[in-house]
Amino acid sequence: YSLNESRDVVIDGVGGTNRLRIEQGEAWLEEASCPDGLCMRMGKISKAGQSVICLPNQVVVEIMPSR
Repeated sequence: YSLNESRDVVIDGVGGTNRLRIEQGEAWLEEASCPDGLCMRMGKISKAGQSVICLPNQVVVEIMPSR
C-alpha cells in the first residue's frame, strides 16, 4: 500500500487480527487482538526499512524502498 493514500486495512494473521492505519505518510497498527498489544505501542513508521511486528498474530508491516 502507498503511504500517500489514507486507508485502514484489516490484516488476518495466524493468531488473530490487526488493523493497519495509513495516514499522512505514516503507518501504524491501530488495533490488535494480541494479548499484550506491544505492536500498537511500537508507534508510527514512515521510512524505508522500518517495521512494526506483532509476534502473537505473526504480522509484519514494513516500509519498502520506493522503486
